[in-house]
Amino acid sequence: MKIFIKGVVQGVGFRPTVSRIARGLGLHGYVRNRGSYVEIFIEEDERVNEFLTLLKKSLPPIAKITSIELSDAPPDEEYDGFEIKKSRDDERTSIVPPDTAICEDCLRELFDPSNRRYLYPFTNCTKCGARFSLIEDLPYDRERTTMRLFSMCEDCLGEYLDPANRRYDAQTISCRICGPKMYLINRKGERMYVENPIREFAKAIDSGAIGVIKGWGGYHVVCKLSEIPRLRRLYNRPTKPFAVMFRDLKSIEKYAYVNDKERELLLSPIRPIVLLRKRIINEETENIAPGLPYIGAYLPYSAIQHILFYYLRSNAIVMTSGNLPGRPMAITDEEAIKLPADIYLSHERPIANRVDDSVVKVYKNRTFIIRRSRGYVPLPFPVDHDYKILSVGAEMNITFTISKDGYMFTSQHIGDGIDYEVIEFLITAVEKFKKILRIEDFDLVVADKHPKYSTREFAERYYKNVILVQHHHAHAATLLYEHNTESGVFLSFDGTGFGDDGTIWGGELLYATRTKYVRIASLKPVKLIGGEKAIWNPHLSYLSFLRAIDDVRLEDTVPEHMLKVAPWTSSMGRFLDALSYALGLCRRATYDGEPAMRLESLLLMGEGKPFEVDVEVKDGIRHVNPYPYLQDIKKLRTKKDKADFVYRLIYGTMEAFMDIVDDYSSKLGTHYVGFTGGVSYNIPMTEMFESLAGERGLIPLLHDITPNGDAGISIGQNYIASGLILSGEVDVPSSSRKNY
Repeated sequence: MKIFIKGVVQGVGFRPTVSRIARGLGLHGYVRNRGSYVEIFIEEDERVNEFLTLLKKSLPPIAKITSIELSDAPPDEEYDGFEIKKSRDDERTSIVPPDTAICEDCLRELFDPSNRRYLYPFTNCTKCGARFSLIEDLPYDRERTTMRLFSMCEDCLGEYLDPANRRYDAQTISCRICGPKMYLINRKGERMYVENPIREFAKAIDSGAIGVIKGWGGYHVVCKLSEIPRLRRLYNRPTKPFAVMFRDLKSIEKYAYVNDKERELLLSPIRPIVLLRKRIINEETENIAPGLPYIGAYLPYSAIQHILFYYLRSNAIVMTSGNLPGRPMAITDEEAIKLPADIYLSHERPIANRVDDSVVKVYKNRTFIIRRSRGYVPLPFPVDHDYKILSVGAEMNITFTISKDGYMFTSQHIGDGIDYEVIEFLITAVEKFKKILRIEDFDLVVADKHPKYSTREFAERYYKNVILVQHHHAHAATLLYEHNTESGVFLSFDGTGFGDDGTIWGGELLYATRTKYVRIASLKPVKLIGGEKAIWNPHLSYLSFLRAIDDVRLEDTVPEHMLKVAPWTSSMGRFLDALSYALGLCRRATYDGEPAMRLESLLLMGEGKPFEVDVEVKDGIRHVNPYPYLQDIKKLRTKKDKADFVYRLIYGTMEAFMDIVDDYSSKLGTHYVGFTGGVSYNIPMTEMFESLAGERGLIPLLHDITPNGDAGISIGQNYIASGLILSGEVDVPSSSRKNY
């Protein structure tokens, strides 16, 4: 009997597991990769259920079965006992495994002096290691990865062929005899021959050097914490927070609080950067993340990083993405030596797919994904159709999503589209996904409505069948998808989204379904002085909202020509920026979202009864107007006064929105209310939202597996587009497609 299994079944030790179970049961047959699935033939039909039951109980850690089909078809070829057959490259929807942290078995070998892989920086097995970052095509075999450049030695080949060995059929194994080598390079990109490159690199870091190190999916900039001020000067990053890699969990807990969910994430195979509340506020923690209540912390996930800490005296080092401001992460030595540093550590294995570290933030037992990349990508999301749709996201924190055969595949973090090299990366990454998924063309392509977004320009330049989706509807649709809900009312709060009326939205209350939405309410629109310049100059946002107060006139301080060209906006992000400026937290933004992020530190300290916030009605839209309270800020003296003020004001603003939700949802008979967009990463505001929803008997929808912010836009776009096709509102070429 033939068994066809789909899911995460390539590059995860699935075939060796099948083989070990079949041999252990004394079964005859074979297993092979078939591109979109694994095919198993079992000669003994009556024992198939026994085999499958044991297989499900024995899956490798990162394997996942999504479907099993049985067939009475005969075997395709002869077999002896039970064999792993050569892969066949059929038409497919491939689920590529993500990069996952080194497993405990490999870690023990790494520090065992008697083991032949002692301190070998590319140690891995069927259960762990780099996958997505080195895969060039599927089926997942060595010749389709960047490890094809390194032929296995006799010992590695013996492990590879031994069914009793945990490296049986492991495609990327190697050792110091046959595998890639580490090396130091100088500013010219020339190799510097030393006996132990990692040890020399560690010595330099401990001595105060700033280094660049090649990892799995790109290069990182490294230094000890005392060198952060010099690093900031060198990279012109005066206040941007840096990710810190710690030796172990105990070292993290000296700097930050860690709850059970955060501990689980830190120790998981994903090994994301987790934003943790600072335990102490001092010069060192402020150097790491100036003005913010969180530190981005993570643990070593590769053998290279574990060996680095073996040689380091430091228990914590900056380990941040190796890129110039606005540029993609470096993936070659030629790109790496453009990064200012004192020392460079590289290796011989090429990077097939650039992939940054993932970044998450915990709210209660939920994971708010800020950057969905290493460890998550390219694991797919299941959908109810098989249309081939490309959605290209927004302008900041770009991801793209491709759907095919019942799955949506969301890309790694691409970057911010204001830089040409980021768009180049977008173009090449889309082509790589098309190659892996065997897609020649798309039924539909989706972009954001904003006329100046480079992602929209990319879509319209390269594809004909493009539709446009409103930004905040895409945010809402991402939550609709995640919760499998037909409709709801959504607070979609962020900095910028092009509205249907040509203004800049960002503080929106929408009633949304998969294909439609109605704008119910928003923050009261104001003329945003300076337009996009206000993103980086929060004093312009402050003047804009202050000017919206009826009895305040600022025409004398704002040039007339600026007022004339100023766009209208209802942005919650810009309102938070204005508060941050007025309260003395951020005078100028040096990275996207900085003023609003700094405001969270005050909100976490605040308490008190919510202010009463007015709601006005204009052209059928309700406008929430908290702006008059801005006049009271000048009366505040202490930090505690400021914290309580901003807490009460934001709580009052959220309460005004939730009162509208309550009224609207009761009329429609829906009890679902969602909180989405970049502002929903703010923990105090999320707590307010959830509390207010509970008081009104509403069911709150929050993110957990999809990103809250713009990194999730492409998922919402794709979900909307497929809904439009399924409902017949958008036509695509006729085919024999089935719905799932």
